[in-house]
Amino acid sequence: MANFSTPEDKLLEKYWDQNPGKLFKEVEVGRVKNEKCKQKVDAVLIPQKEKEVYCEHDFNLRELKEEVEGESVKIIEVKSKLNRAVIGQVEVGKYLMSSNFNCGEISPMIVCSETQAGLRKYCDYKDIEVSVFEEVKTDSEIEMNKKQVIWRDILFHALQDKKLEWTQQELARKYNLSSSTVFNALKVPRKSNVVKVGGRGFEVKNVEKFLHIWATLRDLEGDVIYETNVSDSVTDIEKKMIPEAVFGSYTAYHEKYGEMPADYGKVYVYLQEKDLSKLKERFPEREGYENLVVLKVDPRLEDFGKLTPDCQTFVDLWNHSEWYAEEFLKALEEKLF
Repeated sequence: MANFSTPEDKLLEKYWDQNPGKLFKEVEVGRVKNEKCKQKVDAVLIPQKEKEVYCEHDFNLRELKEEVEGESVKIIEVKSKLNRAVIGQVEVGKYLMSSNFNCGEISPMIVCSETQAGLRKYCDYKDIEVSVFEEVKTDSEIEMNKKQVIWRDILFHALQDKKLEWTQQELARKYNLSSSTVFNALKVPRKSNVVKVGGRGFEVKNVEKFLHIWATLRDLEGDVIYETNVSDSVTDIEKKMIPEAVFGSYTAYHEKYGEMPADYGKVYVYLQEKDLSKLKERFPEREGYENLVVLKVDPRLEDFGKLTPDCQTFVDLWNHSEWYAEEFLKALEEKLF
């Protein structure tokens, strides 16, 4: 029998709890002509059946075809955020299942934790059901968030104050964490030889390499809580921004250094979720190029003021796909090192 371990699994489990039936996870619904490329959907649900769940190793294709024959089914794709890709996946999945299985009505379903107004309208138009549930973070994600708070503080002071030596108790007291959490946060940099642990403390040996490690492990997309198109220029967006927001990326660099390595067309801000409704009043959902991106703030980011510190700005720029991100990254790197 299958379990639900990943964040997307947790979303699927929430849906299944409210819509019981026989659930099959990771279902192959078709192949392309060369028979090598499998097309899968995250799950197939037969409603009104006894509540059971099976992973892909618990059943074969023949058994699944027998189970769904003549039955109305739901094909399910799960994604943290509703986007064009997952809509395409569920539409292709429905087409392939109708071609390869002798089942009754096939209802496409997307389970997510965040939607976008234009895409939601499209789903309604295409009869794609969308169910929204609050995302549950796994223990590993929570631990990663704690690690990044610790890494940011170490790197901030290494860059700002040239402070390279710490005690684990110092960080544990500052952030109300256990010493074991701080110790675990140092495992990756220690293995990469950027931190040397000895006695009661540790020393940062390579600040630049440490910063690059954080940048490669940063899950920026996972922190996005809102995106929208704003007809205003980036300058006007910045002027109209609510006071609770913390500016990041391009705006943070521009505001701190008073220069622009390139013109930019997107504003990134960090915000507590409780303030999101206030921001939406000023910048409502609107279709088009999403030039305002809101990221979920961690409780300690605001300690650094209304701009992300250089180390945070660096790792965020590293993860942006806009062409001008590279220009800002190069400029910031020159200032830091």
